[in-house]
This record gives sequence, structure tokens and C-alpha cells, in this order.
Amino acid sequence: FQFLPEMGIAVGGTCILCIGLDRMISVRFPTRYQAMERRKLYLFFAFLIFCYCAYLCILMIIFRKERMVVCEVVSPYPDEGVVWFNYWNVAVNFTSVFVYTLTWLALRKQADETMMKKIVKSLFIIVAVDITGWVLTPGTIIFLHTLNLNSQQLFAWTYLCTIFINISLSVKLFIYYFTRLAY
Repeated sequence: FQFLPEMGIAVGGTCILCIGLDRMISVRFPTRYQAMERRKLYLFFAFLIFCYCAYLCILMIIFRKERMVVCEVVSPYPDEGVVWFNYWNVAVNFTSVFVYTLTWLALRKQADETMMKKIVKSLFIIVAVDITGWVLTPGTIIFLHTLNLNSQQLFAWTYLCTIFINISLSVKLFIYYFTRLAY
């Protein structure tokens, strides 16, 4: 049972969305953001994270099977469970991309040109990594389930698809380190 890795996915993906929402609100509504009681905002973010964690727990319970598995991210979700798992991963990550795009558009109107170039560059890199890793992998897995593959082929292709997530996770530390001065 892979409870902790699954919760890591839920918390990580939702935190990226929440950070984007926080940045978007601070850029689009700076006066309100300064006056806002941030504790309520952070409680809302915690609620979003909790809901996504609960959703993944429910999926793990519904689709649980006693069987031998290779330890991988999608193993707690056999059959149609993997599709439901990936639908919501794609939805959360596309929402993150949308939020970061709105933030970028707001920054484009407000920031001076030199600062804007740094911020746009860092936002673009962050969102591009998220798209490649956290949207491409689940999207490809959803697509694979629409094909008429046998279980061994599906396993092999699903296992190969996770390379996108692994690369995006590995690269993020460097991205955040090198773009930290843009903010």
C-alpha cells in the first residue's frame, strides 16, 4: 500500500496550485492582498490540499485489489482507477498552468521591463516543467488506456511514461534555485 507517495503527489501538485493562487492574488489585487487576513487564505489552501488527499484515499479504497504489484505511483489504482487518478492530476496541473498564466499576464501590465523579463522567464520555466512532467505523464497514461493494449504492454508503456514526472521532479530544485532572484 503506497499511502505516503500518493499523499506526496496530492500535496505537491496542490501546493504548486496554491502557490500560484497566492502569487496571482498578490499581483492582481495587491491592496486587498495586503489587507487580507492571510490565515483564512492559507486555511482555504489547506482545505484544497486535504480534499485532494481525501480524493486519492477514496480512489485507493474503491479500486484496491489484493495482487502482486511493482512499486510505482499508479499501482494503487488498478484498471479504471488509474484513469480517474490521472484525470484529476491533469485537471489540477492544467489549473496551475491557467493560474500562472493569469499571473504572468497581470505582471506584464505592471512590472518594469527589466524585472518583467526575469519574472516572465522564471514563470515560463516553472510552468513548462509542470506541463512536461505533471500533465504529459498522466495525459499519456489516459491515452494509453484508450488503446487496445494487453496488460503487459500497458504496464510497460505506463512505466515508461513516468520518466516525464521523474525528470520534472529532478530538475525543479535547480530551476527554483536559479530563478529565485527574479522575485
